[in-house]
Amino acid sequence: MVHLSGRSARCSLGGAVSGLALLAMAFAMVVGVPASAVAAPAPNPRGVKVVAGIHDTAVNDCNGGGTLQLKAPSVSLLTSKQVAAAGASVNSRLFPRGVSTVRVTMPWDVADPGVVDGSVSADKTKDKQTLNGTRACLDAWLKAVFAHHLQPEIDFRSDTNFANANHQVRMPTMQRYTRAMTAFRNAYITCASRCADGGQVRVIAPWNEPDNQGGNKIGSTYDVLLPDGHTHLAGKICPANPTAANCGAVRAAQMWVTDYQVVVQGGCPGCLVVAGDFSGGYGFLGIHGGACPKGCKYLFLYNKNLVTSAGQRLQPTRWAVHPYFDTENFQAGTPKNPTRLSDFANKLHLYGYRKGTFIWLNEVSVCDTPGPATCAKKIVNGKVAAMRYLVGSAGTDLTMSVSPNGPQVGRIDYYCFSGAQRACSPDWALVNNGTVSPAGHTYFNWANG
Repeated sequence: MVHLSGRSARCSLGGAVSGLALLAMAFAMVVGVPASAVAAPAPNPRGVKVVAGIHDTAVNDCNGGGTLQLKAPSVSLLTSKQVAAAGASVNSRLFPRGVSTVRVTMPWDVADPGVVDGSVSADKTKDKQTLNGTRACLDAWLKAVFAHHLQPEIDFRSDTNFANANHQVRMPTMQRYTRAMTAFRNAYITCASRCADGGQVRVIAPWNEPDNQGGNKIGSTYDVLLPDGHTHLAGKICPANPTAANCGAVRAAQMWVTDYQVVVQGGCPGCLVVAGDFSGGYGFLGIHGGACPKGCKYLFLYNKNLVTSAGQRLQPTRWAVHPYFDTENFQAGTPKNPTRLSDFANKLHLYGYRKGTFIWLNEVSVCDTPGPATCAKKIVNGKVAAMRYLVGSAGTDLTMSVSPNGPQVGRIDYYCFSGAQRACSPDWALVNNGTVSPAGHTYFNWANG
């Protein structure tokens, strides 16, 4: 599901711990949070402390869902109402103290508006001003996030300025993508004391839901195409000897490699570049063609191509998926055994990933009423029961469905905080009309430890 919200030397965010106090100090060193301020769930029966987070949609209220136009990407050009909207979640008196991370998705070129000159739009000036508005709201959001000693995760996605009349969004070339990632690193990661927003971004993901064949904009459906104009990022066919230019799964993998090289090897060895960030399909999209004559999964080609141009094999320690499939099945009263999450963990284990690897559920919702998108078509188990299934640590709960011998769940980012926000349905929200919902209390109690 896509929304407008939005290694060799890695920090241990979301990893296993031997004691809660030790983890609190380690986490504080990583994200700059005073150890005394860290509240979190106790380690589960496997000794894993699952980090609590929120996928925040407040930025959408600041930039009008991507419509705000500014001549320059400056917070000073925002109205006080827009600035307040950007920080509405983290500034809320109801924001749970145990949540330590917040996630948004941003256009891949948010830090490099100049690339809009290469877009397919007829009005590039308007497009650039729209991107300036989004960046200004991101900066306002980051200031609020860092003021509360929270760590943001920025996941990149398509820029619909690059959409044509047929609702097809063109992706950047790898050269342009590298340029944009370098600009983001310089502005938000390796800026140190020069960081204008009051802190350093340390967690990014190259592309939100690369395996998603659905929409890329609320209210509309976009096809995400590679620069050749016909190969889909979530394409089912890849030729023999696939490359980032002709195979979506390879392209997604090479964007991870690019981010790792630009960010981790390029100045922030303690930063995290999250792999996968797959949709509810968990990267299980079937691939055919010369690359997989007998058929294979998107995840297989993705993992196989986490290799630098010099032949260095890279192995991410953090993978992310959006487990809507499993929560929908539970709510429909038809939970699967094994879960799709456990299938994903087993695949990673097969590819050589062990207990030192963690799976982040960095976008997930449960619902009150049946419906499309993230909600089951029928609901037997209500939102409170589904929330307990999501965050619980009993043997029948989702996080415990993965094998104890392989990758473990290390983080849950709930989508979303407040139903008063654009792109956040009251059906999914933790807070509605200034009141925490019963399911919200379940999540807050878990997050607060």
